[in-house]
Amino acid sequence: MSVALSECGHYVAHTEGTSISIHSISPEIQLRRYNCTKDISKHLSVSIVNEIVFKIEDVYWESVDASNKSTKLAVSVSSKTFSAALIYDITRTGDPIIIESESPISRVSWILGAPDEGSAYKNCTQLVLFDKYGLLARVYSLDCTRVLFSVPKPIVQGILERPKHPEFWSLLSTSYYDKNSTSRSILIDLQSDSRPYLLHFNNVFSRSALLASLEMDHQPSPSAQITWDPEGRWLLFFDSGIPYLVTPLNESHLASPTLHSTHTKGIGWTFSWVNIENSLFIAAIPSRSNKKLDLRVHGVSHLSHCYPAAIDLEQADTIWVYEDFDGEGSYRRTDALPEAEFEWRTIRDNGTHLVLATGSVIVIVRRTSHGPLVKFDPEAYISSSRFKDIHFYKSSIVLLFQDHVAVYEDGRLSILAKSRYSLVSMKVTESSEARTISLVEQTPQGQTWRQIGQEPQQDDSMSILNKISYGEDSSKVVNLVKEVERNEWGRAARRRLTEDTDTFKLNFKRRRPPGLPELH
Repeated sequence: MSVALSECGHYVAHTEGTSISIHSISPEIQLRRYNCTKDISKHLSVSIVNEIVFKIEDVYWESVDASNKSTKLAVSVSSKTFSAALIYDITRTGDPIIIESESPISRVSWILGAPDEGSAYKNCTQLVLFDKYGLLARVYSLDCTRVLFSVPKPIVQGILERPKHPEFWSLLSTSYYDKNSTSRSILIDLQSDSRPYLLHFNNVFSRSALLASLEMDHQPSPSAQITWDPEGRWLLFFDSGIPYLVTPLNESHLASPTLHSTHTKGIGWTFSWVNIENSLFIAAIPSRSNKKLDLRVHGVSHLSHCYPAAIDLEQADTIWVYEDFDGEGSYRRTDALPEAEFEWRTIRDNGTHLVLATGSVIVIVRRTSHGPLVKFDPEAYISSSRFKDIHFYKSSIVLLFQDHVAVYEDGRLSILAKSRYSLVSMKVTESSEARTISLVEQTPQGQTWRQIGQEPQQDDSMSILNKISYGEDSSKVVNLVKEVERNEWGRAARRRLTEDTDTFKLNFKRRRPPGLPELH
């Protein structure tokens, strides 16, 4: 059993075998139930239910903006001789759209954009199917019965969405010949060499057309990253310490590199876009460091300038260490860092703080600016269990770990939820000015889900088991849990989902390292 949360955070798809049930998270009700094997059998007009064994590879909810709810999901299904994507619309009854594929499907990407007024669908009407062997990315429209066009040899298994510009999307590809007319126009831009190209497409209602292409000057490594800034104005290609910045489009509808640096070649780095006083910067940190972390900041307005800064992690205002005794985890304060060496994986910016993460350490860095002077001060150091994900909600920083969810806000760290098994993913949504967190949890019986609101909730074994369908009430697991619940120690072991482990702010300030020099 597996669970997939919708992009809007209001629905969940629960798969078991080749059956899929769609549930509303709040209120918790089942909306739809589908059987992929029966739908494929009906589509092929043959009785293959007992002859071919199908497997659901993955579930892909459509992309939506913050104001809309998800209405569709794509399900990739495969057998030894058949592969397809089944498109289900949860707002209506009837048969799904089935897109057959000559090769197994590795990924499905929805193209965000408003549908045509004459379209029968809401939200997304286009999607891209990537084949397992990396040969083709096929673009389909739900309002058309055939493939729109194919993009040859995509390097990245997924599309690049441009923030705040839903009519614009991109793919990274290499040259390849295809008979499709749109692919031939792509081939003209790609010419005959094997260097990668960044292809920009214009999404108009239920169709997409090639808009521009950018020739890259080297082959990207497996660690290469391409991302838009939060406003969708600049595009950054970052590859193993060789970053360069590109502008997406100019008056000639072409793109060209504007910053190219090689002085850090061979050093692994990770990066984040940073907005300081309405000016755009790129902050980068090395993949490995000791307690003194070197931070480099590139200003977009001064591309050739690099502003170094040193962050002394030992100078953090507060140091927290997570401890777990008999399943009762909590944070305690300490004066010394428990770690000396770090392998950084993530750096994120929420407008006021940088959040740095290793596999189990979170560092929250405060950004302050006084005129042209910008300082980076370590505000909180969190040594915890295995780190999974991070979400920003207003002034809160929500952290997902393997066995709990914590929230950092106004200098306080609180445990919001715990798991006796393993948390897989979370989705943070806003409803009526309230924060709601949906969690996917891996249990011995499969994946299940639960939701955390602002009010404390019970987190006992029966609440978890209620999410799982059993074939009979006499299940050994159910009986065992019921016996535990009847025992005194079982009742005492119940935990609250909301447990503040730090409800006061530290009143003293530590010495902070110097910040950046003046930005010109």
